[in-house]
Amino acid sequence: MERLGFDNLSKKDQKVMLSLYEETGQPEKAIKLKPEYAEKVVNDLVSNQKYDDLRTLQSKIDNPVVNFEVAFLDKKWEDVVRLKDKVKMTDRRENQLLSAYLHLRRMDEAKNWLRNLLN
Repeated sequence: MERLGFDNLSKKDQKVMLSLYEETGQPEKAIKLKPEYAEKVVNDLVSNQKYDDLRTLQSKIDNPVVNFEVAFLDKKWEDVVRLKDKVKMTDRRENQLLSAYLHLRRMDEAKNWLRNLLN
């Protein structure tokens, strides 16, 4: 599959290739081929509480989704806030961002964030 080139594969075969990379402990290869695949990888790691694997992944690849999640885990609140516009905001990430604002004692931004969520 690799020799054919990812873009030359059918959509179905692309999905298989991405899954194989993830299942064989090479999620960074999948994310390099398809950056939006980071959402799936990160969600799987977080839901299975594989935080060390998430940190290892970050050491292998620079991806905003991975970086956001690791920043939250490592309580790097400024990084969480800095990355907020580079990731898709899910319910979990909205809560993480609010938590970051509160830890930074940036109450006005926390209030504005909540106001925007409720509108």
